[in-house]
Amino acid sequence: MHPIRSIHLAPPSRFSMPRHNFNVSRPRSLARYSIATIIALVALGLSASCSDSGPRSVPPGGGAQGPGKPALIRRGVVLSLADHFSTAEVHTALNRITFSDPAEERYLTYGWYEFEDLGEGRGRSWTRKRGAAVDIPIVRKADRRISIAMQSHREDGTPPKAVKILWNGSSVGVYTVPREPGEIEVDIPSGDQRWGLNRLELLPSYWVRPTDIGESPDERDLGIQVNGIEITKTESKTRSDVSSGAGASGAIADEETVRLLPDTALSYYFELPRGAKLTGSVRLVSLGDSRDESDRTEESIEPPDGVFVIALTEANGTEHELILRDLDALSDGKPFGIDEALEPWAESMVALNIAFSARESADAQAQNGAGSILLELKDLRIEGVAEDLARDGIDSIQGDYNVLVVLFDTLRADHIEAYSPASRARTPRMNALASGGATFMNAYSVAPWTRPSVASLLTGFYPSIHKVSQSTRLSADIAYLPQTLNRLGYKTLCVTNNVQSSSSFGFERGFDAMHEIYKVAAELEMIFDPEAQAERVWTQYVEPLIEDESDRPFFAYLHEIDPHAPYTPPAPYDAMYRAGLRGFIDSSRKVSSFINDGSMKLDPGDVRYLDSQYSGEVTFMDSYLGWILDRLESSGLRRNTLVVFVSDHGEEFMEHGGIRHGRTLHEELLRIPMIFSLPGVLPEGATPRTPVQLVDVAPTILDLLGLESPGAMQGRSLLPLMLSPDHEPPSAPVFAMLNSEMPWWAMQVGNWKFIRRQRKNGRMEFMLFDRESDPTELIDLWPQELIRGKTLAQSLRRRLLADSKDGTDDESAKVHVEGLSAEALENLRALGYID
Repeated sequence: MHPIRSIHLAPPSRFSMPRHNFNVSRPRSLARYSIATIIALVALGLSASCSDSGPRSVPPGGGAQGPGKPALIRRGVVLSLADHFSTAEVHTALNRITFSDPAEERYLTYGWYEFEDLGEGRGRSWTRKRGAAVDIPIVRKADRRISIAMQSHREDGTPPKAVKILWNGSSVGVYTVPREPGEIEVDIPSGDQRWGLNRLELLPSYWVRPTDIGESPDERDLGIQVNGIEITKTESKTRSDVSSGAGASGAIADEETVRLLPDTALSYYFELPRGAKLTGSVRLVSLGDSRDESDRTEESIEPPDGVFVIALTEANGTEHELILRDLDALSDGKPFGIDEALEPWAESMVALNIAFSARESADAQAQNGAGSILLELKDLRIEGVAEDLARDGIDSIQGDYNVLVVLFDTLRADHIEAYSPASRARTPRMNALASGGATFMNAYSVAPWTRPSVASLLTGFYPSIHKVSQSTRLSADIAYLPQTLNRLGYKTLCVTNNVQSSSSFGFERGFDAMHEIYKVAAELEMIFDPEAQAERVWTQYVEPLIEDESDRPFFAYLHEIDPHAPYTPPAPYDAMYRAGLRGFIDSSRKVSSFINDGSMKLDPGDVRYLDSQYSGEVTFMDSYLGWILDRLESSGLRRNTLVVFVSDHGEEFMEHGGIRHGRTLHEELLRIPMIFSLPGVLPEGATPRTPVQLVDVAPTILDLLGLESPGAMQGRSLLPLMLSPDHEPPSAPVFAMLNSEMPWWAMQVGNWKFIRRQRKNGRMEFMLFDRESDPTELIDLWPQELIRGKTLAQSLRRRLLADSKDGTDDESAKVHVEGLSAEALENLRALGYID
């Protein structure tokens, strides 16, 4: 059995690398360390052990396990509600929205413009375009009336406007919107209400831009002006029970216990594991009972009038009241045990709502003090199991391979025939590489631009951990693949044609040699043949590394800039895909900004022209890749060299209103090629469809080399997926982020993709797409998919909260533009990153 060589990468923190200057002097193989060397490595916090022989062949296409059903392993899953309390939603009764209190914005889920203050605690807001919604929490079910103060446009010539009102996706009526301030009332029976959030939607029959129909300078797309919303019980004779805005938070939590004040609801959103069940206990306690658990005695409590509820709501809106108990059933102070099977909803997104509705009698208030009763949820958790692919056979293919990572900047997956047979660009050499290796059909970047993407590729961490952004460089305190391999004896080389992955931003660490060929851009631009360009890179930079006197394995990272804009392929590539198209469109950053801000309008022919030039560059680079692979073969290194072919991000061609990249987190900017090829070792022609990301590359390389990935790495080894390509285990969430003036975050689980964007005024905007029915991500389903949207939103919050506690905060990683070299600044300008 091939032993795994264990390495410790992060003393003293989980991110830092050993800083010792230990020189491994040309070992003939990593498997042949001397005893003294091993002792020295252990002293450094690293450990190594011997391998028995070289790499072992695996039947092509079969992987280490061969054909047949892959072995699966089961692991327990525990979702503690106390642990997840910080991202749960805490609700108290919402009785009024005045459109003047910023605290109300948490309930305005989509489609609202900024508040307009009218003074004296009053305000208004307009619905945006096709509609708007309010999420109304229900902590006590009762027949209710919702009164909406609204009015339509006053401009002459506008037709009467109607509004369709939906409650939890079902129509409650169509109403005429008054031109003068008026009020529309709708009754919502208790039987139509759900515990936790309920969505009220206002859908106007049309919307207009005032500046286009009158003398108003308002350029917004306006639907309905809303001046206020009030929610009352229908049996109330007056509105004296109405309080303004949302109540204070009514819940607290510690390590294993959640406590609710009366008239409070908690909403959790999860994708349930297999075999899911809900366990724990609940009891009523006095607010003043703060004694240690061992000292507590069970005492009778005069219960208030109310109920305790645990309800599960399916994604389609169907609610199931798992537990509904009058509070007098808890009056003895004894814990009430919970053991509820959730298996019918396993592997589905659901809302779990816990409500504590209570109104104490006058006697109880006199005895305990008003509001003195708490509902205590003890060790409430969801338990289940998850299946993962087993690692059977992986040890038999591990070895001291060379590694060549080739990254083509800005390469969309759907412009490669292996990913999209209908692709306009011809890519025979990429296709050949794919057919001879494992091609991940749903591989994603972690950001829509280069610097954070490459940082994730070479560290195995998401941007929320390594914190590489427009204003930062790669921190010296985070584990880094080139440095890891270099310290274990690998020869390491970086050849980069993009300043974003250069020494200017901290990427030189661990490389024996770094060649920043963007500094000789004028010389490269004189080469109009892809083979000549590849030969120059190979002979000047790669060959000297691999042909030195040592026989140490090598790690080489080649980062080529094309097909990055501006799109200027040389002849004949410029005309390959331009048939029937005329024009000469400048794709530089300045002109692209005219397109992105709407100053320059493109018709479909213009977009097709830009795409034709981009496709020409893709085919140019395809030939470049082919030459590199042919030279690797002729050098006798191919069969012992792992080739990893990837991109850092994609490119946009007006799919979402702009061109180039760095603007959004949609599919065209995140889906990339990812191919692993090692003849005779990795399966050939495998096409796993499980979503994977750039953070998975570093752990996979280490795994294939027989090196243990750092426990801190957020990526995972993809070897089990390669060796069992026909089995699709539940996919890990796909996460991406964009740090910009208006930050974006994205989370994808299965077919569902959630995007959160911060607008200039600080308000969050949410989008949800079903990629199965809408692969181009054009139809926003956030308004009607409350459960699925909230599940992904809460999952994203959990990710960001965890990463905020663990991420690096290296002040030395701050970047000052004035400190960059002239070559670096010129390259940034040429690529469109700075003016």
